[in-house]
Amino acid sequence: MKRGIALLPLAIFALNCTDPVAPRTPAVASSANVGPLANLVRTPAGLYDKSCVHEIPNGARVDRHRAVHLPDGTSYQLPPCTHPSIAAQGTFRSLGRSLPSALAANSPISNGWLEWAQSDLTSSVFRNLSSSWTVPTAPLGYTGTQVYYTFPGLLNPTYILQPVLQYGYNGSYGGTHWTIVSWHCDTGSSCTHSSPITVSDGASIIGTVSASSCAAGTCTWTVTTKNQGTGQQTVLTIQDDDDYSSAVGGAVETYGLGCGNLPNPGMTFGGLSFYDQTGTQVTPTWSKYYQSSPPDCNGNIAASATSVTLYHPTLYIGGATTNINSPGTYTYTAVYNDGTTATYQWYIYWLVTGVQQTLGTGQSQAVTVTSSDDDFQISVTVTSGTGSRSTFKNICVFGCG
Repeated sequence: MKRGIALLPLAIFALNCTDPVAPRTPAVASSANVGPLANLVRTPAGLYDKSCVHEIPNGARVDRHRAVHLPDGTSYQLPPCTHPSIAAQGTFRSLGRSLPSALAANSPISNGWLEWAQSDLTSSVFRNLSSSWTVPTAPLGYTGTQVYYTFPGLLNPTYILQPVLQYGYNGSYGGTHWTIVSWHCDTGSSCTHSSPITVSDGASIIGTVSASSCAAGTCTWTVTTKNQGTGQQTVLTIQDDDDYSSAVGGAVETYGLGCGNLPNPGMTFGGLSFYDQTGTQVTPTWSKYYQSSPPDCNGNIAASATSVTLYHPTLYIGGATTNINSPGTYTYTAVYNDGTTATYQWYIYWLVTGVQQTLGTGQSQAVTVTSSDDDFQISVTVTSGTGSRSTFKNICVFGCG
């Protein structure tokens, strides 16, 4: 009879973090009146009551008085928001995991902004942002309360404008598929967003934020998120202040997720360009931020003037089968990338003899199995610029189902 595989304990080491944590946090309303999770939308700017989140049709425009002007010339008024929000940027860990309890109970990692690259202007403001990215392979294991966001954007102390890629259901729309949406949110009154468009793995997306008709401290802002392959785009047009002095080259925001639920190894925003109020192109100086220290999920950020990559990789062993039914040589490969140089150390634990052996130091490891061998466990420790982590795979040898 085949015996069960004894699990070999593996040490997991803490990550090193040299970048700052959570630079500044928007105003956070008291969570006492936020209400149950069923009434909340997990937006890319925090938790908002459903009555405070509004979809704006393509072609419409929202003015400073929250009137929505439709293409046919009619208009309607957005109602005032009477519920507090919980802003997302670096707040949930400090608030604790008790509110809202239904979300906190399912959150192995931080809720809210997980990691982001930000550039701040001191004597001018941003008027234009452009970026492109590729939709990653869909992550696994999502339920009705989990959502992953990633985006570039422009911020001021109260508002954010963002072309957004989303996976999961946020309490208003979405599901186990990718969507693109253009958003405008503030820390107190409400969020507005464009109509969602479903996109597929591998789709090429471009996101832009642009200001026009700027006068007396107010601009008309247009946020566009476009699938370049199909030509479909979702557009939000809204009047707002002309004081967006911060840019986000890329951010990852999560709700109710574990590390294994995140796209592996992460997300890259390329083709980044920014312009100020004089029409001059701005070269950003990025500061890298993480909500927790050390960063959740092996977090790391690589940034240049035109590109930001947000890493949150999960180490796994790929390659050869886990069910071996004939003698031979089988090769296993450590799959891991956090943007830094990595070294590898492999081990094998043979069940029949109880012997552990130290193997090679390459990214891949070959194991020769003879007819007298039994089940084994192959494991690898990967050490990189962000620390060390280990994983293993159980291998059934002969007599497998």
